[in-house]
Amino acid sequence: MIPWGASIRVQWWDRGKIGGVQGNHRFWIWVPLFLVWLMLAPVVVVLFPLVALVSVFLGISGVELYATAWQMLSSLRRTLVEVESPEVLVRVKVW
Repeated sequence: MIPWGASIRVQWWDRGKIGGVQGNHRFWIWVPLFLVWLMLAPVVVVLFPLVALVSVFLGISGVELYATAWQMLSSLRRTLVEVESPEVLVRVKVW
């Protein structure tokens, strides 16, 4: 199943002139990926015959091509990406 949503959390710290932490700030947003999939659906429908035609000319199996694309999208579920520096922490969780 393709992922339906993602949450993005950004956390940063204000450093004082002496180097002490003065404040801790957080920002969190939920991204509904199902709306992205709905917006991309017309594009996929339009490009479907074109990709099938190109795969026939290149000798690639269209079924395998679409199955591979579906597997790649499905594998994004439960992905967690964290990037941390001394000043900022960014966390993206796909579910």
